[in-house]
Amino acid sequence: MFFLTHDKRLILKTTDDEEAKLFISILEDYSLHFRSNPESQIARIFGLFELKFQEVGGRNIKIFVMEAIGPSEQDAILRKYDLKGSSYDRQVERSYKSLDPASKIDKILKDIDFQNIENNFEIDLS
Repeated sequence: MFFLTHDKRLILKTTDDEEAKLFISILEDYSLHFRSNPESQIARIFGLFELKFQEVGGRNIKIFVMEAIGPSEQDAILRKYDLKGSSYDRQVERSYKSLDPASKIDKILKDIDFQNIENNFEIDLS
């Protein structure tokens, strides 16, 4: 689940144990990336927190606190993707045939959706 703070500057994203462990394992390289590439467009993760609820049967929830990138005006966003570079369980949309390239999709899409809808994107570096 994703939650946006009231000022739309941060995203709170729930995660599972596997993703949290993976992030911790790449943390040094992740940090080095931003030191070497301060203008990087990869969203910055500011923290990983675990909330422990003793009253709810001891259930724990892990949450990433990350930078919200992109326009804050939601009408300007056509589609959002959560890309991980994986194809395992990385599809949300099931029907692409009737999809117009200019269609707005409110769901947060994943890697296979990106391949089927966008396939690629071009960046003008001039």
